[in-house]
Amino acid sequence: VDTSPLIKHSHLPTSQYLSILDDNKDIILKGKVVKVTARIMNKNWLHIQDGSGSAQDGNNDMVVTTMDLPSVGDTVTIKGVLFSDKDFGSGYKYNAIVEFGQVSN
Repeated sequence: VDTSPLIKHSHLPTSQYLSILDDNKDIILKGKVVKVTARIMNKNWLHIQDGSGSAQDGNNDMVVTTMDLPSVGDTVTIKGVLFSDKDFGSGYKYNAIVEFGQVSN
């Protein structure tokens, strides 16, 4: 997937957001939706990539929870709250995740 760097908030790429690991940090990201899982735990789960990081290092993909439902392939801007070490149980554990995402095109 060609996702040229699109993350915007203090001009940090996804890979750097994944290393910040601050709780309750308001962020804005822009990237391409590469995966959507709808209606899990009353949320829609998105995977956003902006071309930064690498799959091998596990820092190229940001998971976002939202009530919005964009399509795979959409380039979106998301306002949300960055959380670290979030464990929802049932195998849903994330070093970093954006919650309460508000999606716009």
